[in-house]
Amino acid sequence: MGIEMGEYSHRANVPEKVFSQRYGDCKDKSMLLATMLKNKNIDVGLVLANTYKNRGLQEELPSPYAFNHMVIEVNIGGRSQYIDPTITQQGGDIKNRYFPAYGKVLSTMGSGKLTDVPQHVTGNIKVKETLTLEGKFEATLDVHTTYVGNEADDMRSYFQSSAKNDIQKQYLEYYTKIYPKINKTGHIQYKDDMENNIVEVIEKYKIKNIGKKESGSTKKYIPLLGTNINEKLPEIMEDRIAPLSLSFPTDLTYEMYIVNKGKKEFGNYRDNSYFDRTAYVFGKTLEVNQDSIKLSYTLSFHEPFVEQKDLKQYYTDFADRDDIFYNGFYLDNDGYVTDGIPRLGTPSSVNEINWFSLILFVLLVPAIIWYIVKKYNKTRAFIIKPYDEIYHDQIGGWMIVLLIVLFINIVTLSGIFFFQQSFFNLNTWQAADQLEGVSPFLYRTLLLLEIIGNILVLAGLIYSCILLVKKRDIFAQTFFMVALFMAVFCTIDGIVSHLMFKSYFDKTEDLFTHYKDTIKSIFFFCIWGTYVYKSERVKGTCIRTYQNDEIIQKAATVHPFDQDFLKPYSITKQRENEAEAEFQSQGDRANSSHPEDHPDKP
Repeated sequence: MGIEMGEYSHRANVPEKVFSQRYGDCKDKSMLLATMLKNKNIDVGLVLANTYKNRGLQEELPSPYAFNHMVIEVNIGGRSQYIDPTITQQGGDIKNRYFPAYGKVLSTMGSGKLTDVPQHVTGNIKVKETLTLEGKFEATLDVHTTYVGNEADDMRSYFQSSAKNDIQKQYLEYYTKIYPKINKTGHIQYKDDMENNIVEVIEKYKIKNIGKKESGSTKKYIPLLGTNINEKLPEIMEDRIAPLSLSFPTDLTYEMYIVNKGKKEFGNYRDNSYFDRTAYVFGKTLEVNQDSIKLSYTLSFHEPFVEQKDLKQYYTDFADRDDIFYNGFYLDNDGYVTDGIPRLGTPSSVNEINWFSLILFVLLVPAIIWYIVKKYNKTRAFIIKPYDEIYHDQIGGWMIVLLIVLFINIVTLSGIFFFQQSFFNLNTWQAADQLEGVSPFLYRTLLLLEIIGNILVLAGLIYSCILLVKKRDIFAQTFFMVALFMAVFCTIDGIVSHLMFKSYFDKTEDLFTHYKDTIKSIFFFCIWGTYVYKSERVKGTCIRTYQNDEIIQKAATVHPFDQDFLKPYSITKQRENEAEAEFQSQGDRANSSHPEDHPDKP
């Protein structure tokens, strides 16, 4: 407090008067502190600053109105430091005390020129809200806020200058706007670590009848609002041309958790956005993991304002604030959150099983087995035909690797089908009701086709593995067709699902991540499908027929493994057979020319 009238509007009172009256303005306090430090033989000087103009001061003409504030500068052991005596309730080490970014200042300890004040963000705020759902639309809310540095100074001043009842009322009113049926379960806890300059505030609330009804629907949802972050970012018009002032310094982290207490776990989902601009850094992460949903915001300002040339970028970054700062999650009939993302996890009870998908699985699997056993298994190879002679008695070479790859794919696909994608979970089939812009009919049709396609692929891989072990003649063509079907099926499924859930996939995954399974299936076909199609080892090993009573001659020579060789025998073997046949023919002609060797003929 100060009385700035008459000559004392621009001249400080004598230190003795300020000390005795216990009040004064910035000039009075700076002069008093400088006098006291001088008395302790500390090198100190007065500093003029402008609290409104932290840029461009050096471009103006000298004027009595160039400065509106006074602070001091001290020099101890060669280390210079600015101190603002008007800032109260500062904690921590004196060397780390916060000093505002006043831009350029004029110090009596300098050379008479303007000097720059370092712009350091020394403080930060971290807010952690944990909303624990307890069923029956009831929940508890725990809020833990940590203030460090200059933020702790401000919060310390606020708590010491305000009544506790007023503080409790203000905090409760803030959350009442989001949760109308909220009540405090205890007083606000205030912890002040003056030495390290850290202030902690802990709040606890109980919420009844949680959730808001969606317009035009009977469903309820929980809103998660990034209000703390949104309030720090001024809204502007697209055609703004003046620089935008920011509340520098700011370093804020805001984390919100929703926990389904004693309820099933969610699937995995991630929404991540981040950009680092000249004046600010912003990040948002939405992560669904196990039984909790985590929404996290980070905001930090590098500069006190956004320059004119960066305004369009600022407007673009925060144009869709509803999408950035407004998040909602649907509640089920028991008052627990369902994240609305397909593939929510393994069904945890019988009531959550989708009986249609289970019946489809029970009917389709026996039908596939019947067709394989009664029809296809009795046929002979007609696409990729094996050799007529056995060149290898045992599976060897790359065929062993193929057998291992088949086994790994069978185990992996089984885990994905029965556990990760959870086609038998009722929530998976009902997720379309909570996905905006997705047709429930098309969504369930896609799920139906995915079930059929995955069962066919899984059955085909298992059957191919059995054929390979038995060295059946139809192995090569069967595996080739299964690998080709898998590549085509995954490609079509990936494209259709991307088009159907484009707005969600654009937030959670990059293009490569979404098509990862498709790319893997295509590579699988290109490598192993091509191998069985062209491999001489496969054609010379897997040649047993269904009856297995046909005597198959073992080749007399080793196959040359020539990729261009398409005949069933080696060239050497074929020439030996031709020479043997010609020799036998000549012998028959020679015998027919000597009738004495056949006395029974006339």
